[in-house]
Formats: sequence, structure tokens, C-alpha cells
Amino acid sequence: MHAVTFAVLAFGAASGAAFGVPFVEMTASAQTAAPGLPELTVERLPNGIRVGTLAIDRGSPPSDVDLTFGYVPGLQDPDLAGARVAAAFAAYLDRSVPARAVGLAAHLAGGDFRIVSAQDRVGMRVSVPEDRVGVTVEQIGRYFSHAIINFEILEYVHDEMRAGRIAVPEQPDDVTVEVQAALFDTLPSFEETSGELPGLGEVQEYLDTYVGTDRAFLIASRPLDDEVLATLGRVRLRPSRYEIDVREMGTASEPIELRYPSQPSGGVVIATGVPDPRYESWFGALMVARVLARTAADDVRIEFALEPGPSMHRIDAPVTLPTYSEDVRDAWLERIRRMAVEPLPQAELDQIRSDVLAWLSEPATLDWFVAHDLWDALEVGWDLVSFLTPDELRSQAIVFGASRRVVAIWSPAFEQLATVVEDLSIQLPEPQVEVREDPGIRSVPGRVTVPAQAGTLMPDLPEVRLERLASGLTLAPGNADMIFVGGEFESVLDGGRLVKSGPNGALWVFDGPPSEAALDELGGVRPERILIFAPEPGLAAARTRFAGWEPGDGDTVPIPTIGQVATVDVPGLVVLKTWIETRLIEAGWWGSVALTIDGLEGSRLVISGPPEMEARVREWIGELAGSGIDPATFERVRDASAGYFDRIRTELQIILWQRAPGGAIPPPLSITLARLRDLAGSGVE
Repeated sequence: MHAVTFAVLAFGAASGAAFGVPFVEMTASAQTAAPGLPELTVERLPNGIRVGTLAIDRGSPPSDVDLTFGYVPGLQDPDLAGARVAAAFAAYLDRSVPARAVGLAAHLAGGDFRIVSAQDRVGMRVSVPEDRVGVTVEQIGRYFSHAIINFEILEYVHDEMRAGRIAVPEQPDDVTVEVQAALFDTLPSFEETSGELPGLGEVQEYLDTYVGTDRAFLIASRPLDDEVLATLGRVRLRPSRYEIDVREMGTASEPIELRYPSQPSGGVVIATGVPDPRYESWFGALMVARVLARTAADDVRIEFALEPGPSMHRIDAPVTLPTYSEDVRDAWLERIRRMAVEPLPQAELDQIRSDVLAWLSEPATLDWFVAHDLWDALEVGWDLVSFLTPDELRSQAIVFGASRRVVAIWSPAFEQLATVVEDLSIQLPEPQVEVREDPGIRSVPGRVTVPAQAGTLMPDLPEVRLERLASGLTLAPGNADMIFVGGEFESVLDGGRLVKSGPNGALWVFDGPPSEAALDELGGVRPERILIFAPEPGLAAARTRFAGWEPGDGDTVPIPTIGQVATVDVPGLVVLKTWIETRLIEAGWWGSVALTIDGLEGSRLVISGPPEMEARVREWIGELAGSGIDPATFERVRDASAGYFDRIRTELQIILWQRAPGGAIPPPLSITLARLRDLAGSGVE
């Protein structure tokens, strides 16, 4: 596919202070939220970094602060070479020492983090306890101060790209190139490249040109205090150097049709120009796109890009015999035309409006508008979508129908039988295969250090306990109304959403207390197989409701007890997982290896990743059992593990219920290094 063109509005930076000079001033503006949108407050630091406060639910614990940060780079040259430079830089930044230091700081604070490399943004999102925000933001400041590309890390990225572990943009197909060239008159043509990966100078030039502090943003779920903001304010101003060059739509008034020779599978591409998201008509096009998507068959792909500047709405419809490509083309063009003359029924419009507003409310979408300084445009568009009438949608469809359009079409070819005579005496030359040396699995270069964090994270963390009712059911406090059924269970519980299932059981979540219809589905299940979760305010009502539960008749389904780690050692398992993850972050492998403690997987540590990395993780466990770790490091990891312990409380409740429902799982703060080494040596999988 064609490399995305980044044409981003400059934030514009005020005069800034050098790194180390005290923070002096900032400007702030509070945005009044449209009905249904959260309130946004934006502060611009002298170095150009934009700090936004946006309180939205990202699924983090209530006590945590979410920090989403990074850059909005602007890539003006949408050719393949430019796309490869952008991809190499994004991969480099994700694995740089500052990025790993941010991840390690969040992890050792008992928090969580992940990489954000989507929708023309590159950065990270971290979730940390409120009292650890300062240490984390200190590392974020170093992330924004990073201005010189490290040759060793870039070479590591190159090796990973050659080995196929990091995606490299490929040459787009001819249809994509020609459709975009016809739609955007200013689009340069694509040229074949040598396939070489960008060198140090090219990546450094990209950083200097496109990734300045005036392109940086940070979005917090709560207001940051002055001391924390001062940390960001001390980052040296590093302005980007490019000039904005937003691509423009072609000026031809008539639709352009591109015809291609027949192929085994026919197809139709209908590309329509879409304006910049700062215009109301972009949101109108979004509504039209959603209407068209609802009428599309499963084999039709419809794309609507969220990107700055003019973009493209694209319909890809496959064609197979005996259907004609011209008929498919005409049918889609007629659907677009019909929207302009036939008002949509109010009920269907309400459903589409709900779908669009839900998408606009997603955290990733909100972050995109904040990062691009387009919140005002979002509020205008939100109001447009919220109050759009059928006639107004028809008007938006008229605008969409009159927009610049390019149609590409090719017919499916008839199969023709052919006789091929092959002379078996001819010896074909051996194919020449380029052999690249795979450097194997290794750590990212560069030493990562994080300042020590004083104090214990959660000294009053409660134990994991369960309550066995007289009826035989088990009750547990949870963050939602849920039902876990141990063993095989295939029924559909009314009003519930199946979160996960397997031989070990099935977990259902409800928007409120389960309905009587849902409980009827459990009538044939013996109570020993049922674990009921209820939020703290609803525990008393749940206790009364399930006190008289009648056991099912004839239920003999066994309840598996997977895993070999004893309940008393589960807190140590949490500490071990936390320690291994610090090693993964230091090695730059956090996106490649996953460690989980899952109720459905039982009382054990699940290690998932490439075989070489899994083997290395097991070596680390063996090294811990044999020689231990530094006591100061152990204490730091143990404190951090309390945060993870509380995040997986539901999983721990399921493990306790299956193995020792009358017992308890204490927080990991009492685990000793000696006990951790014993656990590592006894087997944890």
C-alpha cells in the first residue's frame, strides 16, 4: 500500500529555555467541551511541548495517572524511500535508551506502559500511581531531549528489519500509485528503490527536520503540578525545520477513470477526495462513509483515513465471473448518488450517528485530535454529527458526491486452457537467492538506568479472599458484575459478554447485576463450579440474592486445577514476573515476549514469544535460582510487583477459588529473596 503522507499543522513554539535553566512561563487555554465530549485543557510550554489534560477512561486503575506522549512527525515526501526513513526512525525511537528508561520507570512504579506507533504518531502511553508521576515525567523529559541518533541502536534496528521482525514499507501496487497520483495533483510519482535501508545520516536528518519539541505532545488524565511541568519546561527547545506543504486535490471537474487489462480476479476501486479534518465536510464525509460501509458485503473493503490534510475515501470491490466490473462500478456510484436524493430513515440515521460518535469518543481518536491541535475542529464536527437531520445528511452526501473522484477498473479474465510442452532434457540454472546473515535474537544496545524511587508502593494492599455462601456458590468483590464457571461451559448467559473461555472455565461480564434469564442458564450447574463477582456496593445484595441458590442436578463436569505453583507461592510468582519484565524492557523485547498470570491458565507463569527469547527467559529464571539478584534490585522489584498484584486481582481470585477457596493470597511485599530463588528453582510453568 501507499505510504501515508504526513502533512501536519505546526504547533508553533514560543522562545524556550536551554535544558537546565529554570522553567519560566507557559500559556494555557481551557476548551469548553461540546455535549458528550470530555473537557480539554491545553498548556503550551516555552519549548513548544503541548501538555493537555483529558480525563477519559483508558481502563487503568482509578488511582493511576495516564500519560500519553510522543511526536507528530511531518513527512512531506510520500515516496518509498521517505517512508522507510520514517519507519526506521519510529522503530529506533521505540527501542532507544530514553524510551526503555520511560518503560522501566513506569514498570518499577508498579504501573504499565505500551508503545504508540499509529495514526501518524510515534510515542508511548504509561499508567503510573499518582505519587510516581514525577519520576516518570523526568524520564519523559529525557525522551524529548534525545537529539542524536545512536549508531549501534540503529544498526540493531536494521538487523531486525532484515530479519523480518520489524516491518519495512514495500513498493505499493500500480493501481494505488496511479489512483493517488490522479486524485492529488501534487503527489510525486513513486520510483523503484534499491531496497537499502536508510543510513545514519538519513535518519538523523529526519529527526532534525521533522521531530522537534514543537512537534511534541503529552496528554495527562489529571492536571500535572507545577514541579512536574517544570521538568518538561527545562527540555531544550529543538524546533523542526520543515515547511508545511499540504497536498492538494486535483482541479479537474470530471471523474477520472483508469482502466487496466483483465486479471484472474477483477476489481473496482472508487477513490473520493476528503477534505482536511478541520472542515465540517470531513465529518459529513465520515457519516457518508459509515452509511456506505453498512451496505457493503463482507468482501468489500472501505477505507476512511484519519490523517491531517486532504485524504482519500476508498472502496475496493472484488469482481468475479459472471459479474461485470462495469456493473459493480455503476452500482456503487448509484449508491452514492442515491444518498443525495433519498433521505435516510431516522432510525437508521440514529444508529449511524451512534456508531460515529462512539468512534470519535475512542481514546485513540481523541488523542489524535489533541496531538494535532484540532480539538476545536472535533467539537464543531461533534455538534454536526450529534444534530444532523436526514436532510442535512443528504446535503453532506451531495458534497461528497461532487468531490474529486478517481475510478480504477479491471475485468476478471476468462480461464483459457493451454497446452505446454516442456523439454525435460534442459537443465535450468539454479535460482540466485540473496543470503542475509540473521544476527539472531539479541538485546538492544545501550545501558538503561532509572533513578531510585523511595517508599513502598501500596503498604495497605488487601489480601485476596473469597466468601463461600451456604448455598455452595462463592462470592468475590470485583470491579464489575461477573460470573466465572469452572470447567467446560458453552451456554450463552443473557446480557453477558464472554471475556474469555477455555478448558479451565469461562468468564462473563455484565453491565449490572445478572438477569434472572442469565441465572436460569446456570440452573443445571452445581454451585461448586460458580464464582460470582460483584462491586463492593453490590456485595450485600448479591449475598442475599444467591443465599438460596439451588444446586443443579446431575452435573459432573470436573473443575481443572492447571499449574504447579502452590497458592502460598503465587505472590512470589508475581514478583518473579515483575523482575523478568524489567529484564525484557532493558533488552528491548517487551513487544516480543509476553508474561501472563491468567486464571484460565491456572497457577503458573505463561511465557509467550519467539522460541529463542522464551529460552533466554528460562535461562534468566535459572540464573536467579542459582545466584540470586542484588538485594536492592530485589526490593525495588518487589515493591513494584504490588501494583501488578492489584491489577490482576480477578485472575488471582479465580486461581484461589480453584485451588484453596477457604484460604488467602497475601500481597507480595512479604516475599523474601530466598523464597523467590526457591520458587524459581522449583518450576513456574
